[in-house]
Amino acid sequence: MQKQKQEEEENIDFSKTPNYDKVCHNIRKLMSATVQTFIPEACDALRRDWYPGVSDRGVKENYRARQMVRERIFDDWSKERNGEGIWKESSIQVFFPDWLKTAGFQSATMEKLANMRDGKLKKKISLAEEQKRALERFTTKLPETVIIPEPEPEYQNVRVMGSHLDEEEPMLRQYGNTNDRLMTLFGRINNAIDSVWESFTNSEKEHAPHSTEDIINDYIRPTREFRNMIAFELPRNLRLKLHEDCVSTKRMLDDMIKIIEDAEEKK
Repeated sequence: MQKQKQEEEENIDFSKTPNYDKVCHNIRKLMSATVQTFIPEACDALRRDWYPGVSDRGVKENYRARQMVRERIFDDWSKERNGEGIWKESSIQVFFPDWLKTAGFQSATMEKLANMRDGKLKKKISLAEEQKRALERFTTKLPETVIIPEPEPEYQNVRVMGSHLDEEEPMLRQYGNTNDRLMTLFGRINNAIDSVWESFTNSEKEHAPHSTEDIINDYIRPTREFRNMIAFELPRNLRLKLHEDCVSTKRMLDDMIKIIEDAEEKK
C-alpha cells in the first residue's frame, strides 16, 4: 500500500497547476487593479496632509516635498522595503502622479524612453475611471475585520525544545547576531536579485530566470542594447560608479556561489 502511494506521488506532474493558475491569474488582476487605483490616491492624500496649500507644479518643483511623499509610499507599500509590502517599487512608480515623478536626473533621451514605456504600459493595463470608482466603493464597504491583525511576537509562535528551537523549524531561527529570521534574510536576498534582473533587462519578468534556461540567448543578448544605452547615456561619474558597483557585487556573488557549492558538497 505504501509502495503504491509512493508510485502515485512520483507520477504527479508538479509543473502542471491549471486550477491554481486560474486563481493566481485573478490575484494578479486584483493586484494590478489596486496599485493603479490606490497609489495615485495615496500620493494625493499625503500631499493634502503635508502640503495642503501647494499646487501640483509647486510640489513638482520642490525636491524635498517629492522625496518625502515618494519615500513614505515606498516605505509603506514596496516589497523591497517592507515585509508587508504589496508591490515592487518599479510597479508603484509607473502610477505615481505626474507631479511626483523625478525629473532632472536622467538625460532627455532616457526620460523620453521611460515615459514612452510607462505610457504604453498604462494604456495596456489601465482600468476605466468607472471601474476604479467601483473598486473604491467595494473596498470602502468591506468590514474592518477583513484586515489581518498584527501577528503575535515571534517567540510565542516558534516551538521550543529545551533551550533549542525545534529542528523542524530551522527557517524560523534568529540568524547569527541579527534580529532577523533566516527566512526573512532569504526573502530579502531573493527580492534583491529579482530586482537586479528586472532593472538590468528592462523586463517585467517577476523572477530571475532559472539556471537551466537559455539565459544568454533569451535574456542577456535581447536586452544588451538597453544596457548599452544606459552606459552611453549616463554621465561619466555615474557610469564609473555603476561599474564599481557591478564589480564589487560580482565579487560578492562569486564568493556566495562558491560558499553554496561547498555547503552542497558537505551536506
